[in-house]
Parts: sequence; structure tokens; C-alpha cells
Amino acid sequence: MKKYIIELNDNRACELSISGGKGANLAKLHHIPGIPVPDGFVVSAQAYKELILSEPEIGKLLSRLEEITAEETKTISQLSKHIREEIIKLSFPVGFIEIIGEVLAKHGDSLPYAVRSSATAEDLPGASFAGQQDTFLNVIGVKNICKAIVRCWASLFNERAVAYRIKNGFTHSKVAIAVVVQKMVVPEVSGVMFTADPMTSDRFTTVIEAVRGLGDDLVSGRKNPFEWKLREGRLMKTREGEGEMPLEEEQLWELAGIGKKIERDFGCEQDIEWCYNKDGFFIVQARPITTLYPLPPSPDGYKHCAISVGHLQMMTDTILPLGLSMLKKSRFYSFYELGGRMYTDITHDLRTLRGRRVFLSEARIKDPLLHNALQEITRRKEYVRKIPKGPSSAISLEGRAAIIWRAISAYFRPDEAEIDAYVQRQKFAIKAAQRKLEALSGVEALQFILDDQKNMRITICDPAGAGTVLTAMLTATLIDRTIEKITGEKAISNRLAKSVKHNVSSEMGLKLSEVSDVARKYPEIVSYLEQVGEDLSLEELRKVAGGQEVADKLEGFLAKYGMRCPGEIDITRDRFRERPGLLCASLLNNIKNLPAGHAAASFEQGKQEVEQLIKELVAKVETAYGKGEARKLKRQIEIYRKFVGIREYPKYFWMSYYDVYKQAIMREVNKLVETGVLKDPRDAYYLSIEELIEVVRSGYANQDLIEERKSAYRSYAALKPPRIIFSDGEVPLVSYSAHIPSGALAGLGVSTGIVEGRARVVKKFEDAHIEKGDILVTTFTDPSWTPIFVSITGLVTEAGGMMSHGAVVAREYGLPAVVGVVNATRLIKDGQRIRVNGTEGYVEILE
Repeated sequence: MKKYIIELNDNRACELSISGGKGANLAKLHHIPGIPVPDGFVVSAQAYKELILSEPEIGKLLSRLEEITAEETKTISQLSKHIREEIIKLSFPVGFIEIIGEVLAKHGDSLPYAVRSSATAEDLPGASFAGQQDTFLNVIGVKNICKAIVRCWASLFNERAVAYRIKNGFTHSKVAIAVVVQKMVVPEVSGVMFTADPMTSDRFTTVIEAVRGLGDDLVSGRKNPFEWKLREGRLMKTREGEGEMPLEEEQLWELAGIGKKIERDFGCEQDIEWCYNKDGFFIVQARPITTLYPLPPSPDGYKHCAISVGHLQMMTDTILPLGLSMLKKSRFYSFYELGGRMYTDITHDLRTLRGRRVFLSEARIKDPLLHNALQEITRRKEYVRKIPKGPSSAISLEGRAAIIWRAISAYFRPDEAEIDAYVQRQKFAIKAAQRKLEALSGVEALQFILDDQKNMRITICDPAGAGTVLTAMLTATLIDRTIEKITGEKAISNRLAKSVKHNVSSEMGLKLSEVSDVARKYPEIVSYLEQVGEDLSLEELRKVAGGQEVADKLEGFLAKYGMRCPGEIDITRDRFRERPGLLCASLLNNIKNLPAGHAAASFEQGKQEVEQLIKELVAKVETAYGKGEARKLKRQIEIYRKFVGIREYPKYFWMSYYDVYKQAIMREVNKLVETGVLKDPRDAYYLSIEELIEVVRSGYANQDLIEERKSAYRSYAALKPPRIIFSDGEVPLVSYSAHIPSGALAGLGVSTGIVEGRARVVKKFEDAHIEKGDILVTTFTDPSWTPIFVSITGLVTEAGGMMSHGAVVAREYGLPAVVGVVNATRLIKDGQRIRVNGTEGYVEILE
């Protein structure tokens, strides 16, 4: 039995398989000179294996548990409870209890101890398992410590621990658990320290949280901690805690130094638990921070700068390998994959004036926070001067000269017939690609998709579309300058963008509202929608009273907008056409919150409001500058309103192409599943388009590679992508310079007005169950979110700029909106009452 007990200062205790993650890390800390760690010992994982896993009944239960999926929460609860009960009722061998007694006598058997779980799949670089198993504090005496050890073993099967292992792909029977028994330190102050900022991924920042008394009060949330951030010689208090200040500045820097020493020895950034009393600081736990964003590469050893394409394109979610490979082939962006998302290395562009202008200009329009950070970087003269020569990451627009010429000609000869011709050309090209793919199969079909990317790009960048969008943007600038001089109001063009023609995204929301109007006539349909939710089926819908009419109306909607979906630039995402149930919540929102006929009435009301606004503006300009300038303004507004909606067309047609491509891809993928080459159609999403072609050609798929990528993407999904990240780990601070009320959350006002209401914090489009008066708070929106905009009264997003989708549609619908609010979905709680100031650009939490 003695082999089961190993002192923390014994080299053997550093082995993960013996001591588990927590125990191994504590043993390693013991061996770092100058790092104070309380003494103790480990009950090895071998003890758990021999005393627990050898029990036949527990073995049977574990076999059943291996078959359970994360969705089977009730079964997880029942099975895990049964396993815990089986473990707790087991008796310790007498010899084991005697050995525990001998070791305790050596350390002090009357002293209080902390008895802590230490699983072999815990505190690892890829998965922390933080808080998944139990810890017991102030345990005194052999009998109580033995009980606590058994309870630690049982805690390996807490519901949260079981669910976490399933989610992260760990086999239950292969995960063992050791137990750390460590002398308690009676602390005056306790806390946690991160040697890199876990929220921003900045490796240059140390974050320290502290409370008076036990650290359990901090972890459990019973006390609000003080928080400081230490960066390059600067100390910032970022949160005021309860009571007196627990640590002085000198102590904070001392603690930060201990943290960096541990980081150097462990070779990666650390999440550290510590405590402090009259004898100084003690380290009671250290584990890798598992939520840091991966670093961009530096092929030449210089400090490279990467920016998030996702923030510029309103898509900060992960994009699966098939989606990324399609985006690479489309060449709308130059990027590489980092953390399952798109990043562009702009290092060499920062070196040149042209390169800086390209990316600053795009960021200014699409993400002001990114723009502000880029401006700060360009002021680092020494860094910029030393950047080595290299290729630019900027992509030139197809037919740039033709687009500029079209923009100029559209201003002087604004012919709406050319827009109609442009739309018809797009539809014809998409239909031609569809007919071609219907005649092809196998490798030929997939190869056609690859070869067609250039044609798609040229078609979408048709000067008739892109040029008139540029006309609208330039005209908006002229209008805004004129009106600001007279009234002081900035960006009046935002208010002039309501109820315009050709805005295919805004039209989508109104068209779905018309579907809701048909559905609301039939109580049975409303009841059916409430019951089925995301499982909505058109076939089943037709069987309900009134279902034929509603299904026909919905099919008409899907014929025009079925290619759209949340995160639509990732071709692997389910389209509305594939999963009409994604629209169920929006249909019900409309029925509950909007009157019948809202779509037409809303559009007409917006049109009348703008017409009145135009009259007022023209009159003011005439008073200030005369009739000639008034006529000029009126003409500019007419041009602007004629063309501003067209900006939504290019992406609409891009997604129409993607829908055609995806149908062809899935035809081939389903064949692979039928022949057993792939286990599941979605497995194809974890292959690039080139790899998928090779699978079709060879009839062989590397399932191990697919599973490996699935595991990687599970971890990527939990990461928060920074707007900018350097290859050395620096993440520049992003902030607004605007003056706002104390306690308010800063952002960019993109649609004027002020509104108060209940915050509805939504992470997924299909979960947007909106009540009347709700304000939508989310990470980002793309055109597929438009149906929700019909039912809300305001918008707050974490990403976005003046020309992002959410901003454009919010202006169209007259919704006050603030975008680019950092951590909005974390700082604003669902159900809180908030005030959105879309004019000044901030959000206030009222309760």
C-alpha cells in the first residue's frame, strides 16, 4: 500500500500518470527554487485504478457511460449518480488507512489539510477541467481525510465532470484520479493570477484577483474580488472589490514576478492560485491557461502583426476546414487559418504608406476599434521602420478602374434600368453554374466548383453593382458634410437610408413578416410552430389545418432567401433551405410582437418619414445657401436613396453561388456516406475542398485526421478571437476615445436614437425568442439575422462598423444601434434593462 502514497517533493510525483494534473504541477512547483508551496503528499492514480476500477459493478456502469452523448443529460445525471454511490460505499483496506496515518503523523496529524482531486485529464495545456472535481478544506484526522479521498474519487463522476469529458472527447475509463493532501495555509488574502490576460489573450499582461480570507470565497462568487492588470511597468486597478485593499502595489509586483518565474519554468502561460499571510506568498495550484488564442507565425523571426478578417466581415465564429478552403479559393480575402478563423498578416503592409492606407481605410468603415488599434501601431516608428520587405496581403478589387468609372457615370446619369440589368446578369450566371453542375458528378463536379471561383468573383464584382455602391458612399459623404455644417448633426445619411429600394436584406425581414401574417390566421399553425421549434418540417406543416397555405408562402420565401443562414460565408453552415426550422423563432416573434400587415405599413411609414425629412433638409439648405444648393442636395439624396440598398446585393449573389455549390458538394458527400467511405455527411466539413476531391477520387478518407480536426475545433470554438495579435503574444489595447457617462459601455453609434428596454442576449440566431420592446444583444449579425430586426427595438453587437450589416439594416428599420461594444454579451446580462444611445454611441445598464 505504501506505493500509493508519494510525497510532493518526490520526483515521481511530477508524473501525470501518477499524480494527475494538479498533483504533478504542484510537485513541479516544489522543485522550482524560491517558489513557496505548502507540503503534502499524493494518493496516486494507481490507488484509484486498483481499488475502484477493479470493481465489476463500476466497470459495467462505465461501459454504459461510454455510449452516452452530451445531449442525453437525464441519462448522464442518473448514471453518474449511480457510479458515485457505488464508489462511496466501498471500504478502504486496513493497510491503506494505516499508511495514511503514518504519513499524516510525519506532517502533523492534528493540522488541517486541503484534500484535492487531481485527475489525469486535468490542468492540461489543451483542457483545464477547472472546477470539475471536488476539493475539501480544513480536513483534520485520518478518518476524515480517508473519507475526503473517497469523495474526491467519486467526484470524478460529477455531472459537470462527465459532461466536460464527453464534450472534450475523453474516454471515462481511461481517465484516472489521484488525490492531493496538502497542509492548509491560513490566509489573510487569497486569489488567482493569470500570467497572460485570459480575456484578451495578451501575453504581456498579468491579471491578479484578490479577496481577504479563503480563495474559495472568490472561486464560488461569495465575494467580489479586487482586480489589477500589470503590463510593462504599469499597474491598473480594473475592479474595486469588497472591503479594504488586500495588497499593496509592492506586493502585487512581487506576486507578478513569482508568476512569471513559474511561467518560465513550465514553458507556458499559467493560471495560478495563491494565498498570503504573515509568512509571505504561497502557491497552491498552477495550470496552463487553456483559453489563450494561438499566436500567428513569424517565418522570418520578426514581430508579425495579424488582424482578424472575421471582425471585418462580421463572422467571428469558427469556420470549418471546407469553408476556409472555399474562402481561400474565392480570393475575396488574403488570409491563413488561426484558431479556426481567418487572419491576415499585415506586417509588410504596415511598412508602406499604401499598405497602411488600405487597411486603415477598411477598418475605419468596418470596425473602428480595429482602426484605432491600427493607428496606434502605425505610430510605432521604430517597429515600422525595421519591418523587412515582403509581399502585401491587400487584395485588389477585380475591375477597379471600371468600378470607379461606373461610380462617376452613375452620379451624373443615375439610370435605374442598369441596376435591373445587373441583377439579371447575376441570376443568369448563377443559373448557368447550376445547370453545369447538374450535368456533372464525382471529381468533375468538385473540380468545376474550384475552377469556377474566379468566374464567380468577377461576376459578383460587376461594375454596375460595385460602382453604384461606391456612388452611394461618396454621395453620402457629400450630403453629410453639407448638413453637418448647417445643423451640427453628423451622418444624416443614416436617417435617409430608411425604406429604400433594392435592399435585399431588409426586404427579407419584411417578407418573412408576410409569412407570419398568413400563419397567424391559423391557431393550429401557431401551436405547431411553438411545439416543433427548430425541427420544423414543411412536409409535416402541410398536414396541419391551414398548413398548405403557410407552407406554400414559406416555400416562396425560401426560393428567394433559402441560401442564407447565420455565419453564411462558411459554406458548411446549414442554410434556411436545409433547415427551415431556423426561422421558427422569428416567425413566432413576428406573430407575438407585430400587428398584421406590419411589413407594408412599416415600409410606407419609413418612406413618409424620410420624405418629410428631405423637405426639411432641403428647406434648411435653401435658407442657408440658396435654391441652387438646395436643388443640388435634393438630387444627391435621390441618387443616394436610389443606390444605397445595392450594397447588399454582392453578398446575396455570393451566397446564391454558395448554395448551388453546396448542393453539388453534398450530392457527392452523400454518395461517400452510402458507400461507407465517410461515417457522416458532416465529416466532409473537416476536409478542405482539395482533400475532398482526393477522397472522391481514391475512395479513402482518413478518419483519424477528421476526428483530430473535430477535437481541435471543439477547443477553437471556446476561444475569443482578438482583433489584432502579434507573433510575440502582444494584443494591443482596443478602446474608444469618446467621452461617455460613467459606467456606460462604449461603442460606435451607427443608427441614431435612444431606446430603453429589456436586453435579450442571444448567441445563436435560432435562440432569438424576442418579446415586445426587447433590445437584441449579440456578438455579430449578418444578413440572415434580418428577420429578427423586425421584432426588436434596438441593437447592440460586439463587432461591427458604420457599413456592417447590422448597422445598415438598423438604419433601414429606424432602430437605435451601437456596435463594437467589447464583451457586450458578457457584461450585459439577459433580462437586464438597458438604454441604447445610438446617437452618441454607448449603452447604459439600468438595473
